[in-house]
Amino acid sequence: MGRLDDRAVAVTGAAQGGGAAIDQRFLAEDARLSIIDEPEQMTGLAPRPEVRNFVADLSAPGAGEVAARAALDACGRVDTLVNNAGTGGSKSLVESDDALNDRFIDTNRRSVLHVTRAIPPRLSRPGGRIINIHLTLSLAGYSGTTAWGFTCQMAADLGPEGVPVNTIVSGVTGEADD
Repeated sequence: MGRLDDRAVAVTGAAQGGGAAIDQRFLAEDARLSIIDEPEQMTGLAPRPEVRNFVADLSAPGAGEVAARAALDACGRVDTLVNNAGTGGSKSLVESDDALNDRFIDTNRRSVLHVTRAIPPRLSRPGGRIINIHLTLSLAGYSGTTAWGFTCQMAADLGPEGVPVNTIVSGVTGEADD
């Protein structure tokens, strides 16, 4: 029996790279896992009986709610949400364009906001947890703010309800940026 025996964990951006490593760690500790990722990331992902895969573009309106319901249907509850979805691909300001900036906003901010608005009301209490991975918007803020200071806001809002919220800011993972 692992340390997370039977805990239900939903992980966004979980099909490949660092997200897949996060999945493996949770599975090694006997958690029940729901993977939420974009369709192109899930292509070729082998089905595993211990993992419930859910395909979604979380930046789409209503996708967070659909993902929350899918995670609940798959595992019966959600004990932990890991926000790992994100994208990179740096360009200088002069070289950047609206399409690149829209992709960053959609993937790194909008998708996280959609799923994180939808899942916390369904997190087990006490004992639910939210872990944000490498979110630039998670580094500062106050309760009651919406987009910036995301982790601080969530911690201030949910901490009194027994739901801790933390951020892990990782370094370079060695993955190629698109």
